[in-house]
Amino acid sequence: MKARNIKTSNNGKFLLVSAFNENLAAYEVSTGKKLGEYSTKYSGERRMCISDSGKLFADAAYNRYGVSLHDVESGKILWTNKQIKKIGPICFSSDDKNLMVVSTDWEMYTLSLEDGSIIESEPGVDDFYPGTDIDIRRTGSGKLKWNGLRIDPKKKILRLCSGKDKVFCSVFGRGLLCYSKEGDLLWTPENEPEGQYIHLAYCSSYEYVLCFGYKTDEERTKPYHFLDVYSAESGALVYTSGIGSVAHAYSDPERIIIDVTGKVFEVGKDSCVRSDRLFDIYSAFHKEQKNTMPRFEKFASNGKTKSTITEVCGVTLPDDYLDFMKKYNGGEGFIGGKYLELEPLENLEIYNNNLMLADDLENIFIFGSDLCYKHFGYDGKKKQYFFIDDDESLSVEEAVKYAGKAFEEFLSAFAALE
Repeated sequence: MKARNIKTSNNGKFLLVSAFNENLAAYEVSTGKKLGEYSTKYSGERRMCISDSGKLFADAAYNRYGVSLHDVESGKILWTNKQIKKIGPICFSSDDKNLMVVSTDWEMYTLSLEDGSIIESEPGVDDFYPGTDIDIRRTGSGKLKWNGLRIDPKKKILRLCSGKDKVFCSVFGRGLLCYSKEGDLLWTPENEPEGQYIHLAYCSSYEYVLCFGYKTDEERTKPYHFLDVYSAESGALVYTSGIGSVAHAYSDPERIIIDVTGKVFEVGKDSCVRSDRLFDIYSAFHKEQKNTMPRFEKFASNGKTKSTITEVCGVTLPDDYLDFMKKYNGGEGFIGGKYLELEPLENLEIYNNNLMLADDLENIFIFGSDLCYKHFGYDGKKKQYFFIDDDESLSVEEAVKYAGKAFEEFLSAFAALE
């Protein structure tokens, strides 16, 4: 088993590293000290968080197991809330006094740290990013909200962060936007990023915005990550750095990037370089584990679902796809060296409405993507699965490539993509 996901506390002083449905480990960033190892029901990168105090951490599963709060020192579960279903990202509030839970039904819940009770709920929220001076909400309709403002970026936003009275947004399908605290669009980079920015962080020491990108090699067979560093003031690209092929987290107080293997990179004014420091992540995650999903050993599923959905966007779901989804209900991870994300059944209608690809293609629904260049779908008229490239220079006919009439054929075609 390998560590797959990594996340710092809001203040960057503590770190969580995890594998899907297995181990989770906590660390103090300044010393690299491991604070504990835990067995959890956690299921997905953003369904975990650690408090700024380093004394508490929370983890969640999509549906059945709910969200739990743990004591870092003992690992003891302090409480579990199973009222909230279809759980998406979770995080501690910017003041570290509450736990924020966002559901894929576009509702954000504020939970008490004392007993896990719901203090309040806010409808319409699809994602939440706490900040020292700006708390950012992304609505289900794609708008951004902070400090009483409501901003329409007119593009699908992937990730956000804030720093020094600015809000930074990565755009799905490549791109970056910077807004002032007052909601004015200040800049967009003149250069086209080479891949999709899947994580953003603010470096206060140099007033940089760090953009963690994901792309594949020239043959589009091997995924890897890179770092683009921009001036937060002007939007000028300061430098680019290669940082390997795994997930990363950034600690602003230490000005370092940590990856899931324990490697550390120091963010400098003119470059990002490998440090001699090393976090002991290997011992917590490289242990003998039973493989329960042979074909998808690197694919983290959402688990069984009782969903009765059989139709999306007017298209009847094919039986073989539905059989797979009832057992695994989507998930994400590597198959054949390529990254695959499959949306849960319950989220498909909303997911397709947001993408609006059905405006260009009839009798189709989209069920996933590679988080980079392609979306995956099913053509109800032709009874075939297909890939569609996210390339505005291509016509719809040029962008769509059919991948077989069976879900197994689609998976095989995906694994063999060049």
